[in-house]
Amino acid sequence: MNTFELTTLVDITKTNARRGEDKLAYGQQQNYMSVMQTLGLRTNVEVSDPIFKKQKATGFGSDYANKNLNVWRCIVSVEQDESHSTDMMQEDFDMVPVVKNLNENANIEEALFCTSDSKKCNILFKILVEDDKYSI
Repeated sequence: MNTFELTTLVDITKTNARRGEDKLAYGQQQNYMSVMQTLGLRTNVEVSDPIFKKQKATGFGSDYANKNLNVWRCIVSVEQDESHSTDMMQEDFDMVPVVKNLNENANIEEALFCTSDSKKCNILFKILVEDDKYSI
């Protein structure tokens, strides 16, 4: 089983909100569901609930470099080792629509996950070794 860390500047808070409830919570849940559905395109996955932290943004696009931004992280475990890689996830997530203007403070111009633009990249993937899995 491979384990990855997903880190994003897009608000992917899991709220379980449904349509007609709080608009903020509903938008957050829609982004969380977009993550789950995109990850699940290739195989079954287990995903930890996203954890939010304000921190210096490193590794994202140059538009966000070294700014103190809201960052969401979760751990992704996949059943089939060959079914996911960081390259595959970058390809799958590029241009996936998101709801913006929630609790993110990054200036995300287009309402999309972006992996391929060196200036606007707002989601990262890292394969974790055994010692990293619980260091979120």
